[in-house]
Amino acid sequence: MKTMEPHLLSLFIDLPTAKDIWESATQMFYDGSDESQYYELRCKATRTKQDGRPVNLYFTELKGVWQDLDKRRPIKMVCAVDLRTRKEELSKDRVYDFLAGLDNDFDQVRSEILRMKPIPGIEECFSLVRREAQRKTTMLGTKATTTSSSM
Repeated sequence: MKTMEPHLLSLFIDLPTAKDIWESATQMFYDGSDESQYYELRCKATRTKQDGRPVNLYFTELKGVWQDLDKRRPIKMVCAVDLRTRKEELSKDRVYDFLAGLDNDFDQVRSEILRMKPIPGIEECFSLVRREAQRKTTMLGTKATTTSSSM
């Protein structure tokens, strides 16, 4: 309870277990179908930019938004073919979001990825961009804003 905002603490202080607190908070603040929350997350996914940050920090932020989107709107298809098709479409959309938010100094690798047939998955795209960031840092001596030593 020490990490909860003081004005919210009074709402949950009398609940006996952490499970009860989580269930109550979920009921009060999240219904799983709030379209405005989903819309806000979609906007965030398309507006998130690298803005000079290390590639891994940008990617981590974007991936967190995608995870929130997946929780709010899971794929409910039953047909295996339709499910696979939808997942492929979603994967491409995420690649486009990621590439669109990269700084301009990644134009070359962005173009190379978009010419690939088929378009690689998001993890492979991240790997290609991360390697390019590392190459620039190593070979050109650019600022370490494109990659992080924690990678």
